Amino acid sequence: NIEQKQITFLQNSEFDWALVKNANLDDWKILFKGLPVEKNYNQINFERLNKYGMTGCLNFYKVYFKSTSLMANSGSCEDTINIINSSGNIENIEISDAFSDGLDLDFSKMKIEKIEIKNAGNDCMDLSSGEYFIEHIIASNCSDKALSVGEKSNLFLNSFLVENSSIGISSKDLSTTTINFAKIKNVKFCYEAFQKKQEFGGGKINFKVIECINKNIIDKNSSVLIGMK
Repeated sequence: NIEQKQITFLQNSEFDWALVKNANLDDWKILFKGLPVEKNYNQINFERLNKYGMTGCLNFYKVYFKSTSLMANSGSCEDTINIINSSGNIENIEISDAFSDGLDLDFSKMKIEKIEIKNAGNDCMDLSSGEYFIEHIIASNCSDKALSVGEKSNLFLNSFLVENSSIGISSKDLSTTTINFAKIKNVKFCYEAFQKKQEFGGGKINFKVIECINKNIIDKNSSVLIGMK
């Protein structure tokens, strides 16, 4: 829809995917409507990468975002939305009913106003190898981590609300995560900071305020600071 600056992708089969590359998305709204994943979906046949080496149902590569909105649901992919080597600012990202990970950001420098992810079969959100400035994240019903930050990433997050996940936030492999306010409930672990890969080091988390009463994991190479000014 050129007049409304909106593109909608509709899956015809669970293996359908889309790629947007080398684009300037100024004030566009992109929607991905995936087919519901059947309860008896055979995960043995699930491949993390498609034949083009992409992991997402909706993929963005070398894209410049400006006041863009992204919305996606369902789809049997490793990532419902995957953004790679991109930059700019995104107004809103909404993801629901992800088969595995909801959102994956790689090798990018992004500013995002709001992210809301509900119901993910694995992590709600993964960040790696980039600079990320996010105002608000709301994540619920994440089977593994609500937010995973890794591989030398820097994340600056204003508010972080999590409910019903295994782990609230994971910062690892020379990543630094800075959060002004976090409220995390109904999780096994509030946060973890550790070294996962041998070629990297530990992880850091800096909280100004955190509300969470569960356990935490911090290895000898990592650090967590609460009450930063």
